[in-house]
Order: sequence, then structure tokens, then C-alpha cells
Amino acid sequence: TPVVPSFAHAVMCVSVIPLCFGLMRYPAGFNRQFGTIVLSIYLIMKSLWPFAVVFAVTGAGFGIALSGMFYDVAGDFFINPSETFRTLFDAMNHQYSLAIFDDAGLQPGVMGVVLTTIFIAWTVIVLINTVVAHVASMYSHTSQEAGQMWLFLKSRDIQQHMLVYEKSPMAMLPAPLNLITVAVLPMHQIYIWRAR
Repeated sequence: TPVVPSFAHAVMCVSVIPLCFGLMRYPAGFNRQFGTIVLSIYLIMKSLWPFAVVFAVTGAGFGIALSGMFYDVAGDFFINPSETFRTLFDAMNHQYSLAIFDDAGLQPGVMGVVLTTIFIAWTVIVLINTVVAHVASMYSHTSQEAGQMWLFLKSRDIQQHMLVYEKSPMAMLPAPLNLITVAVLPMHQIYIWRAR
């Protein structure tokens, strides 16, 4: 039987990625060093969205320009937006040959070489180095802020799981330690009964 691609199956498979990231909160809640590292990464990633916007906008501009001028190039490198994105991504990773512009018919191939070279210089040299410098300059401040955030989250978890308003102080132990109180509770009740 032929396999039919399912969008729901793809969504379920991709949803595992954030779930796995979510699992990091459990060891981060117990170990301060691990928790600080996880929170530092979270804060740094949160501060990088302007770079993602700049990259997306400039990538769209170069992609539209190259796709509009060189859609006739053999090999379908710029035939549609997804192929154009893939071609530009390959160019950023140096898995790309500028010889594809040799057989361009609509525009001179030199223009494609120049535009692609400018795109590579912009993304690899300027944008990625700016991101690295931003992360490096932010790390000490972010690490300190993450330490404070970890203490706040830890205190919030402790406060959430405290049973201060319980009538009996014997019921304040968390599971599985509350089994101890179950064993001691009859003696405690006898003590309270005798004290009356």
C-alpha cells in the first residue's frame, strides 16, 4: 500500500522538539548550575529575535531579486521561493558553485555572481559575526540574571508545594516522605487526644 504523507503526522513529529526542550526544566529545578545555563540560553535566544527579523527581511530581498532575474537558470535553483531559499542557504554554507550563472539568459551572469557574493558577505561576515559578538557581550549579564531567575523560580516552586495551611503539621511532608507521617499519625492522634 502506498504511504500517504500526512500533515498531522508531521505536526506530531515536530511537536517532540519543544517537548524535549521542556524536559530540561526538571534537572534545572534541582541543579543550580544546570538551571543557570538553561535559563542563560533561554534569555540569549529571546534577545536574538531582532537578528532573525533582519536575516529574514534581507534574505527575502536577495531571494526575490535572484528569483526574479535568474529563474531561467538550468537546475531550477531559483524556480520558486523554496528552491531560492535552499540555494541561498547552500551559499551561506559554502556548498554552492557560482558557475550556475554562466548559462543565464535573461540577465548577465556577473550580476548573479555579484548579488550572491554580497549576500554571502552580508550573512556570513556581517550578520553572523554580529550575533556572535552580541552573545559574547551579553553572556556575563545574562548569566547573572539567569542566576537570579533560577532562585526566583526555585522559591516559587517551594512556595507552591508548601502545605502551610494544613491543620496537621504531620501532613506537610511531600510524597513519598508522607508515608512516614502515615505511620506516625496514630501515635500523634493519641498524643493530641491525651492532651485534651
